[in-house]
Amino acid sequence: MLSLGQHLGVLKERHAFDYYAALPISKAAFVAAVTTRGTLLALPSNVVVAVLSTLFFGVSLPPVTIPILLLSAYAMAGFGAVIGFWSPSAQVASLVTQILQTVIIFFAPIYYSPEVLPRFLQITSYLWPTTYAATAVRAAISGDPAVYRSIAVLAGFCLMSLVLVPMKLDWRGKK
Repeated sequence: MLSLGQHLGVLKERHAFDYYAALPISKAAFVAAVTTRGTLLALPSNVVVAVLSTLFFGVSLPPVTIPILLLSAYAMAGFGAVIGFWSPSAQVASLVTQILQTVIIFFAPIYYSPEVLPRFLQITSYLWPTTYAATAVRAAISGDPAVYRSIAVLAGFCLMSLVLVPMKLDWRGKK
């Protein structure tokens, strides 16, 4: 989310979207491509965490964690795309992604279960894909069939970013 939002903010500020607007591609294809780029950039860290958790903590990751991690990365990249496309400048995109990343990490139940959060944060945490990603990974490890509900929500976040972002994407931003 962070790097993609900042990258798109820079592209927008430099009016690089004019180049892409001249190509015979749809906005949806462009958004899917940049979001996939963001997802691919997140994969090495996902693999490192998975390997370290298996080696040092003895956590057995079932195969269903692969789509969970991919959907999670894609959903967060979608948030980065939204921020990058809608920010008026690269500086604003950088600031917003850094603030949002901090809020998501500390106020969403990533490192702890949702029940320990204050009620307000329990409610607002359901706005972030990270909540569903953490819930899905916990459910996958414990063998809970509720994992598929979280996977469906993550897929919904991905679908929203691929539908809503292209609708608001202005190829030729204000100069």
